[in-house]
Amino acid sequence: MRTTLGITGLLSRFQNKLFSVTEVANGKPEPDVFLFAAQKTGATPSSCYVVEDTPTGVTAGVAAGITVFGYCALTPAHRLIEAGAHYTISEMSKLPRIWFDGMHPDVATTPATGTRLRSVGVLGAAT
Repeated sequence: MRTTLGITGLLSRFQNKLFSVTEVANGKPEPDVFLFAAQKTGATPSSCYVVEDTPTGVTAGVAAGITVFGYCALTPAHRLIEAGAHYTISEMSKLPRIWFDGMHPDVATTPATGTRLRSVGVLGAAT
């Protein structure tokens, strides 16, 4: 996570907001890590978003009620969409533009619904 966020230039926005399945009872595909992260940051799951690169992670995010961006550089987009991903991206370098283009750094708007989302962390941590 730290490496990927560093490459995208987003790491500083997620300090103290990174969570791992090692902190919860059940790993993915259960939604525990996502619900834990939302609770720890004082956010509702529906106001959060996550980037996931596996169908298992996407399933967990969707089960938590979180908007899921499927990262399809190594996993075919159709598999992530079938698992429930709301959006797919193939280049991490596009994340800052997608989330923060012209917006406050802690808020993004989903293109489809106009829903405002908080950047409470890359909730997908280690599986």
